[in-house]
Amino acid sequence: MLKMMTESNSNIVEFWIDGTITQEEYDRIATAFEEKIAKHGKVRMLKNVGTFQGFSNLNFGKAIQFSLNHMKDIEKAAVVTDLDWTGPMIKAMKPILGMEVRQFKRSEIEEARAWLRTEPMFEAAAPLPSPGTDAKPGFSWHEDETGVIELEILGYITKADIQLATSKLREAFTRHEKIRFIEIIRHFEGMDSSAVWEDLKLIRDVGNFSHVAVVSDRGWVHGFSRIMDAIFSADIRVFKLQDIEQARTWIHEA
Repeated sequence: MLKMMTESNSNIVEFWIDGTITQEEYDRIATAFEEKIAKHGKVRMLKNVGTFQGFSNLNFGKAIQFSLNHMKDIEKAAVVTDLDWTGPMIKAMKPILGMEVRQFKRSEIEEARAWLRTEPMFEAAAPLPSPGTDAKPGFSWHEDETGVIELEILGYITKADIQLATSKLREAFTRHEKIRFIEIIRHFEGMDSSAVWEDLKLIRDVGNFSHVAVVSDRGWVHGFSRIMDAIFSADIRVFKLQDIEQARTWIHEA
């Protein structure tokens, strides 16, 4: 369920999410959201998330493009939820979002509404570091003859890194009927802002994998993987770095 509530003379928009979001709900609310932006210019957004069980037949690429197109139109955002994985993910995304974002418990929804009514005190997040001359390569790639791909994140990710990974995946899809994928996040040192959209396009290919193992000790990765698991049909599992051999065994036996 996805609902949107507004007040006629306010630029505050509330989204209520509980369960599964359908394409019909998304399209209807996207239209209403754009009408609100056209009226007020900038909006302030509250997302009240009870449960999240994924999407039903959603055009994921179109939804991502819509979000990116309107990121600049959101002045402040309050996320109201008791889910434990949203906080680390919001923290990781702040340098990219370019807006003031704060999370509240569901019992604090009135505090969230009051905060949205205050004047913005947003200080631009420090830009993610650019790779220096001695920067590590962004990733390493290994593909075996059975269709298992292992991608290891080693440092700073650039647009060129994402484009290279995408090209390698396209080639792998032509060689193997079934692709099984391991992503190991050891040293993530940031990402070019220009790489974000390329990365989101790469994420869409998760739907073409049969099994995905994400290996990382970063809390936000686990939360993001839950969203991916709800969206795509691939069997997605998350492992700690200390369990990397267990992840490799699971992928090779899949």
